[in-house]
This record gives sequence, C-alpha cells and structure tokens, in this order.
Amino acid sequence: MRPEHHRAWVQQAQLDAERGVIACRMCQRHAGLDETTTLWRNGQLVFALCDRCASCHDVMFSPTEAGVEVRAKRRAPRPRRWPVKLVPSAKRPCRLERGEIRRVPQDRTNLLVGYHVCCLRCGFNTPALAGNDGLDIDEGDAPDDLTFSKALRCTFCRVLMHVAHGELRLEEDADVRHIRFR
Repeated sequence: MRPEHHRAWVQQAQLDAERGVIACRMCQRHAGLDETTTLWRNGQLVFALCDRCASCHDVMFSPTEAGVEVRAKRRAPRPRRWPVKLVPSAKRPCRLERGEIRRVPQDRTNLLVGYHVCCLRCGFNTPALAGNDGLDIDEGDAPDDLTFSKALRCTFCRVLMHVAHGELRLEEDADVRHIRFR
C-alpha cells in the first residue's frame, strides 16, 4: 500500500474509532469496536480486522523498521456458497456491497432500464441493461424476485453471474481473470 493511502486510511480509521465503528482492513465492512481486533501504535490505529475475517484467516503481525507488517493467510479454501440471495438496495451504485443490486430507475412503476449488480467475487459494479445483448430481465412482485434470461459477465473479473429468482450463482470459465487483492 502506498504511504499516502495508508495515511488516509489511518486518518479515517481514527475518526471512525472515535465514533465506535471501524472498517475492516481486509473486507472493508464496518464493525463495532467490540467486533474487531485492532492494533494501535503510539495512540494511532494501525490495523483493524473484523471478527468474521479473523475467524477464517491466520493473521501474523511482525515489527519492522518502518512500522508493522501484517500478513494474512486463509485457513481453508474459500467455500462456494452459491447461490446467494441478492439484496435490493437504494445506495448509489458506487456504494453497493457484494451481492447487492440497485434497480434503474428505482421507482418500480416506471419502465425498467436495468440493474446495477455488485459482483460477489471482486466487488465490482456491473450494469445489466434490459435488451442489451439479448438480456431479458423478469421482475416478480417482490423487489428481490428477479431473473435474468442469460448470464451477466462481470466487467472486472469476468466471472459469469447467473441470476434466477433473486439468487446469484457464479460460474468461472476460461475467460475469468484471476485477481488478488492485497
């Protein structure tokens, strides 16, 4: 991580800590101070890890001349929990979290243009436009009852996202980009 990004994260973490909420350094989810493992140095928050990430990773802290080095290793291969129930959201598209969707326009009485779908694999926001490349979107009575006529390919990691009856299932084929987040 670049030093300027680290400084920005530390400043935001300090402000969040004063409110009692901290963003996990691995998954970026917000959790209370009672649900996180934190590392403080000279009164500054250096690292925060939510209990969910701590339960599935071995985390090692090592002192270095420049500060503290943090390494995490997954304890077991990532479980495939597909399908996952999609969560309708009114958040702006850039604020969607993995597994969330946003209708465009949000008013269900208006004609459907499409959906923003946040990829479970990489967290990137992919637009699903009705009628684009033969994609038909069927909406049920409930906001989360949604079906796409064909798989949607994530713009970033290129995984295929199948949406049926409000559930999202991923399919990895030869076109998938193998990405790693640090």
